[in-house]
Amino acid sequence: MTWYCLAGETAAEILTDAGFTILIGLVVVFSVLLLLTTIFKIFGMIMSSSLKKDSAEEVPPVVSTPVVDIGPMVSSTQVRNGISDEETAVIAAAVAASLPVGTAYTIRKIDRLD
Repeated sequence: MTWYCLAGETAAEILTDAGFTILIGLVVVFSVLLLLTTIFKIFGMIMSSSLKKDSAEEVPPVVSTPVVDIGPMVSSTQVRNGISDEETAVIAAAVAASLPVGTAYTIRKIDRLD
């Protein structure tokens, strides 16, 4: 449209044309965004299915853990001597981590060093 043509149109016609232009622009932009979202969603599903196939073919390694034996039947106060269950578990885990894999050990008594 030229200025000459605009001079002959009313304000309502100009606003109507502008509204249609804005509406067409919004429809095009959001249609392309939906199309891109769909393409990336499909691409993500394809990649995740191929990763699941690859991970299903791999066999996880077998890790053996040391055997924990707290020894003969004694009362908990004799073994722990006032040390909480959490502290006992941490001490047992530290002993297990410091020994070679598969080594059996027995916790007979835990004392505090005061």
